[in-house]
Amino acid sequence: MAICGDTCAVSVSSGNVASGHRFSIVSNAPEIDVRAFGSGDYGDFLACAKDGTVTVNCYMPIASLEAGDINVAVIAYIGATTLSCTNTTCTNVTCDVDAKGVVEWTYVFKLTGDITGW
Repeated sequence: MAICGDTCAVSVSSGNVASGHRFSIVSNAPEIDVRAFGSGDYGDFLACAKDGTVTVNCYMPIASLEAGDINVAVIAYIGATTLSCTNTTCTNVTCDVDAKGVVEWTYVFKLTGDITGW
């Protein structure tokens, strides 16, 4: 039995909730070069500051959500697992329409706290 990320809910501070049909969570830790004399051939690096985003794709726009909104809660479901990303900032909103008339709204959220359930 395959487990898939089948639903995603976006809750805006104004109380609006919308469903997404696709989501992706990116979490990384950019490396900082801290080479010093005595470092190996490839140097020394620290990766101590996390950076991450959540992207949600919806077929309908989320009412009253726009780029720049803060304190947006994104709840994603993978099987029985719930991933909660609270206090995100909406950094990008895109509306794509293809030749068949399918409309898709894409929302990108900057993570500003921990992901619970991860």
